[in-house]
Amino acid sequence: MDLKQRKAAAKKSAIARAGRAAKRHPIVKRAFRQLDSLQRMQPYSANTIGALEAEYKRLIKANFGLKALTETPFKVGREALKSDLRRLGIRTWRRQTLSEQKALLADTK
Repeated sequence: MDLKQRKAAAKKSAIARAGRAAKRHPIVKRAFRQLDSLQRMQPYSANTIGALEAEYKRLIKANFGLKALTETPFKVGREALKSDLRRLGIRTWRRQTLSEQKALLADTK
């Protein structure tokens, strides 16, 4: 495989990965919003990622069926969920703006 073919294959792969991520992001965002506020304060902790993974799987099963969890766009692991959180702009409590912190505190009451 020459350089031209490798570049074309890489471009095709990047477009496919971006498409899968675009399908997954709204579901990850919805799953994250459904976590309790204490978990949303520490979005990258092992406990929160585990809860996010469970909520994500629950949403996929409810909306697309059990088989969808084995299909490429929705099959996701813990590292992919962390990456999706970063791409969605979800930050830890200390890195949030004051208005984001106030909104999160309002949810706890």
